[in-house]
Amino acid sequence: MRQVIELHKTVSTRLKQAMRQVIELHKTRRSRHLSTNARSYVGTTLSSDHKIVITTFELGCRKMWGKTKHTTNSRNKANIANVVNNHECRAKYQQLDTRLGQIYLDNTPNETWQLVKRVIVDTAKETLGETTRTRPNRTPDETITNLSTQQKQLRIRIDNTRDKQNKLKLKQERNLILHQIIKRVAYRI
Repeated sequence: MRQVIELHKTVSTRLKQAMRQVIELHKTRRSRHLSTNARSYVGTTLSSDHKIVITTFELGCRKMWGKTKHTTNSRNKANIANVVNNHECRAKYQQLDTRLGQIYLDNTPNETWQLVKRVIVDTAKETLGETTRTRPNRTPDETITNLSTQQKQLRIRIDNTRDKQNKLKLKQERNLILHQIIKRVAYRI
């Protein structure tokens, strides 16, 4: 829906007579606040009878989405704090060097790369370990965690199915799981 905004501005005054001009700016309602300080000018310096409209627009980029979601793989990062002045790291690096030397290059390049990657990742996990969770575990009960992952998977399946009967069955299953979670949480409290 387009909306016409009329701004009445005094442009010039002549002998007790105020000449007013109507500026019509066609904008959508969502972008109305972006235009500020609109003025129209008419004068002899222009070669035609058109009017000049000068306005200020405030334009910029906005972030469309909120917080970025972290995948489970991005949470398991190497614990870099253990690297600083650690003698075990040097010993493990020597082990990495010997393990990499034992890899045969007779395989295909893809297989060789997979072996090299596995050796590097295993050595890094042995040496540094993984970082701890930054957020506390909200469900210390293992059964609640399993039930919540099941209901999340069912929610995804419900969203992706188009068959109404199948969707109703999945909703009933999900509701049963949700009731079990609620009973378990209420029992813990």
